[in-house]
Amino acid sequence: MTTTKRSRGAHPEGVVVHHPIDLVGLTPVRREGVPVANPRRTLVDLGASYSGAAVEAALETLVVSRLVTVAGARAALARHARPGRSGAGVLRRVLDDWALADSVPDSEVVP
Repeated sequence: MTTTKRSRGAHPEGVVVHHPIDLVGLTPVRREGVPVANPRRTLVDLGASYSGAAVEAALETLVVSRLVTVAGARAALARHARPGRSGAGVLRRVLDDWALADSVPDSEVVP
């Protein structure tokens, strides 16, 4: 859950509340009439609380669902990354790993 309010009240067990300092891109988008977090911004924010494996799983789900492109994720990273920004480094590593997995080998070993 992402909130811009700084409440210190109790939160349901298992819910991670994210209080972003970077307020750019927090305006909800609508999916079938329901306001939801911007999926590209969410990828950056996930890295602040979750592992690279979780961010990679989210990226894969969003790409397969056609809600985000790899280029869109890179654009979100460029928009929000800066020194000290939590989460950006995790998404950067995930995207760099994806780029390596998609690249053509420099050479091929022939038996």
